[in-house]
Amino acid sequence: MSDYTPITCAQHSEYELMAMHRNSVMLRVVGASEDITGTVVDITTRSGCEYMVLLLAGGEKREVRLDLIESVNAV
Repeated sequence: MSDYTPITCAQHSEYELMAMHRNSVMLRVVGASEDITGTVVDITTRSGCEYMVLLLAGGEKREVRLDLIESVNAV
Protein backbone atom coordinates (compact mmCIF):
# COMPACT_ATOMS: atom_id res chain seq x y z
CA MET A 1 0.00 0.00 0.00
CA SER A 2 1.26 3.45 -0.96
CA ASP A 3 0.97 6.79 0.80
CA TYR A 4 0.44 8.47 -2.58
CA THR A 5 -2.35 11.06 -2.66
CA PRO A 6 -3.79 11.48 -6.17
CA ILE A 7 -3.73 15.00 -7.59
CA THR A 8 -6.71 16.64 -9.30
CA CYS A 9 -7.53 15.80 -12.90
CA ALA A 10 -7.06 19.47 -13.83
CA GLN A 11 -3.53 19.54 -12.36
CA HIS A 12 -2.68 16.23 -14.03
CA SER A 13 -3.81 17.65 -17.39
CA GLU A 14 -1.59 20.71 -16.87
CA TYR A 15 1.41 18.49 -16.17
CA GLU A 16 0.69 16.39 -19.27
CA LEU A 17 0.59 19.56 -21.40
CA MET A 18 3.94 20.62 -19.91
CA ALA A 19 5.39 17.26 -20.99
CA MET A 20 3.89 17.52 -24.50
CA HIS A 21 5.40 20.98 -24.96
CA ARG A 22 8.68 20.12 -23.21
CA ASN A 23 8.33 23.08 -20.85
CA SER A 24 11.31 24.16 -18.77
CA VAL A 25 10.23 24.48 -15.14
CA MET A 26 11.46 25.03 -11.61
CA LEU A 27 9.77 22.77 -9.06
CA ARG A 28 9.47 23.28 -5.33
CA VAL A 29 9.13 19.80 -3.82
CA VAL A 30 8.02 18.78 -0.32
CA GLY A 31 11.05 17.80 1.76
CA ALA A 32 13.66 18.97 -0.78
CA SER A 33 16.35 21.38 0.36
CA GLU A 34 16.42 23.19 -2.99
CA ASP A 35 14.28 23.67 -6.07
CA ILE A 36 14.66 21.38 -9.09
CA THR A 37 15.03 22.91 -12.55
CA GLY A 38 14.62 20.91 -15.74
CA THR A 39 12.56 20.14 -18.82
CA VAL A 40 9.35 18.14 -18.37
CA VAL A 41 9.63 15.14 -20.71
CA ASP A 42 7.00 12.69 -19.44
CA ILE A 43 4.36 11.83 -16.88
CA THR A 44 4.49 8.20 -15.83
CA THR A 45 2.79 5.81 -13.41
CA ARG A 46 4.52 3.07 -11.43
CA SER A 47 3.38 1.05 -8.41
CA GLY A 48 0.28 3.17 -7.92
CA CYS A 49 2.14 6.51 -7.94
CA GLU A 50 2.40 9.14 -10.67
CA TYR A 51 5.67 10.91 -11.50
CA MET A 52 6.87 13.87 -13.52
CA VAL A 53 10.03 12.99 -15.44
CA LEU A 54 12.45 15.89 -15.79
CA LEU A 55 15.53 16.14 -17.97
CA LEU A 56 18.12 18.10 -16.00
CA ALA A 57 20.84 20.35 -17.47
CA GLY A 58 23.54 17.64 -17.35
CA GLY A 59 21.37 15.13 -19.21
CA GLU A 60 20.30 13.27 -16.05
CA LYS A 61 16.64 12.29 -15.73
CA ARG A 62 14.88 12.74 -12.42
CA GLU A 63 11.41 11.58 -11.38
CA VAL A 64 9.33 13.61 -8.94
CA ARG A 65 6.15 12.23 -7.41
CA LEU A 66 3.25 14.44 -8.47
CA ASP A 67 1.72 14.65 -4.99
CA LEU A 68 4.98 16.06 -3.59
CA ILE A 69 5.11 19.04 -5.96
CA GLU A 70 4.36 22.23 -4.03
CA SER A 71 4.74 24.66 -6.93
CA VAL A 72 5.75 24.79 -10.59
CA ASN A 73 7.19 27.91 -12.23
CA ALA A 74 8.17 28.40 -15.86
CA VAL A 75 11.81 29.25 -16.51
